[in-house]
This record gives sequence, structure tokens and C-alpha cells, in this order.
Amino acid sequence: MDVYTIAGFVSSALLILLGLYILKADPRSSVNRMAALIAFLGVAWCLGKSMEDLFHGKNIVFLWGRFAEAGLILLLPVFVHFTYIFPRPKPLRPHVILIYLPATVFMGLLFVEFFTWEHILLVSPTRIPYSMYQLIFVCFAMFNLARISAKSEYAMELIQLRLISIGVAVSALVAVFTMGLNIFLSGNVGHPAVFAIPLSIGFIIYAIKRYKMFVLPPMTRFLVPMPEVRLKTKLKFRLKKGGSYLIKEKEPKRGPKIFKEQVMHDVSGLWLTTLHPNKIRERYGLARTPILHLTSERVSDEVAVPPNRLDIVIYDISTFFFRPQRSVVFVDCFKELVVINGFEKALDFLRKLEKMCSRNNSNLIVQIDTDMFTEKQLTAIEKAINISP
Repeated sequence: MDVYTIAGFVSSALLILLGLYILKADPRSSVNRMAALIAFLGVAWCLGKSMEDLFHGKNIVFLWGRFAEAGLILLLPVFVHFTYIFPRPKPLRPHVILIYLPATVFMGLLFVEFFTWEHILLVSPTRIPYSMYQLIFVCFAMFNLARISAKSEYAMELIQLRLISIGVAVSALVAVFTMGLNIFLSGNVGHPAVFAIPLSIGFIIYAIKRYKMFVLPPMTRFLVPMPEVRLKTKLKFRLKKGGSYLIKEKEPKRGPKIFKEQVMHDVSGLWLTTLHPNKIRERYGLARTPILHLTSERVSDEVAVPPNRLDIVIYDISTFFFRPQRSVVFVDCFKELVVINGFEKALDFLRKLEKMCSRNNSNLIVQIDTDMFTEKQLTAIEKAINISP
């Protein structure tokens, strides 16, 4: 058993575990289902190549080799299809079906091989077209990821796209190099891509663990600045453009009241809370306002960020200001952030949020219960929130 065989078995096991994890994270998501399918097709190629190397009988080697090629033929169009719907599910466009036509042709040739027990794909005259099919589809998928990255409006999506692009590029470059040698040397130089696959999986696992790729629900309901309505009535609470407001109340009444009045008068709003978003929507009659749920639990159809990952929260909020327009951000959970992150770290988050709102001529409203903080802490909070109504 050589190193290629061992690496193939290891890569197969890792891909199976990764595919099952992605599928379990959100089986209803088309992105997750497609990503899991890519992982399982990768298993077919890695396992087929390893079994092909392991056995020496002509018939069994032939069958495992065809099994590996079938996985590769189907993996390429599925991966390209994946780049059309990642990172957020999108409606299937009719022309995307065309990417499966070359795979249909090569799968047909593969079936001919099964019935004739003759090598067709890897010998002239189909060897070069088959290798070019692999090369073109890999390059097209990478181009698609780069194109999506260039157009992405969301910071979290951009980070996820970059990580998955790096991970895929590692294996793709090794595979393309191998294909080139096979074409020009007309020989078999092995399949060193099996060594690159574990490294590629490492980038994807890092994106899952640190940036919740495939775990957080799609951001289609989030970060879309849109006021609830555009009332023309007189405002009871007038907020200074770019100003921050600290509301000291035991009962959470005035903060939500001010926030709701703003979003009802043609101002886009964003609410940060540890409460379930549906409770807020029902209680205050909010339908369009995005709500960022700070929780360590997965919440169906909501965007949830662990409250101890304030760096991710800042990234998400920054995307809210992608389109320059006056907005209002309301934080009703500063006490919970202090308990989880400590006072200094939570206060630093508040300072960053205040600067972000100020730069975008938007308002920040933070509501706290003064009984929960010391005099020294209240003074520090007041310095961070520079205006009080």
C-alpha cells in the first residue's frame, strides 16, 4: 500500500465526515445539500483511486477505476452549479442545466466502457477532450467564486467565499498540474490531489468553526436596510444625525418606542438582542426591520451569532451600512454582552459600534438598567455614548 493509497483513504474518511456534518447542519438548505453532494462525489473519486491502487486484478482494478471516474465526471458540473448558489440559495436558472451536458456525454462513454471492458476516456482520441473538460470546469468554477466575491455586499459572505476559494484552489491547482503532466507526457503520474484534499478540508472546517459557514441560516432576511413605513407625521423623538443615545431605564419601554418611531418614519433600523426575534416582531409590530439574534443556539430562519463572537457581530453590522443611507441601530442586551465577554470587551464593542454609526450619519440607541453597573462603569458607558436624550 503506497502513500497515494493511504492518502486516498484518509481523504475519503474526512470527506464523508465533512459531508455528513454539512448536511446535518441544515438539511433544508440547497447550499448545504449541494456541498454535501460534492463531498460524497469526492469520496467516490478518492476511494476509487485508492482501491484501484490497492488491487492488482485486471477486472477489479477496471471497475474501481470507472467508479472513480464517474465520481469525478459528476463532481465537476455539481461544483460549478454550487458556485451559482453559494453562499446564499438562489432560484435555479434554466441555462445552469447546460453545464451538465458534457458530463452526460462522458458518462455515456463510461457506460460504453462498462459494457466493452475497453479504456475509452483515458486513451486517444478522447483523452485530451476529457482532460480539457476537467480543466475548463475547474477554472470556470474558480472564476465563478472570484466573480461572486467581487460582487458580494456582505462581509461575512466575503470571508466565507475567500476561505472556500483558497481551500478549493489548493486541490484544484494540484489536480490541474497533474492533468497537464498526463496530457503532455501521455502517462500516469499518479494522483497527488489526494494529498491536497485534507488541506482544502482544513480551510473549509476553519470557515465552519470560525465564521459559521453552512451553519448559519441564509442572510436573505438580514442586512437589507428598509424602513417599516414612511409616515409623514411629526416625530415625538428627534434624533441628531450621527448621534448616539444612552437610555437608562429599568423597564425596556422608551428605547423600543424611540426605535419603532424612527423605523416608522422612513428610517432603516437594525435591532441587536438576545431575545427571540419573533417575540420582538410580535410585540412591536415589526415586519421589515432586520433583527440580529445574539445566541449560541441555532435558530431556524434567523441569523444568529454567538454573543462571545463580537468580531463577527461587527462584520455583520458593517454590511448593514453597505448602502449609504441614514439608519438607526438599537442595542437592548449590553448587560448580557458584559456578562459573557467582560465589561472592557463589551465596552470596546460599543465604541466600535458608535464610531460606525457616526461615520454613516446614523444613530445608535443603547438601553441599560443602571442598577446592573457600578458608578465607574456607568461613567465609562456615558463617555462611549456621547449624547443622552
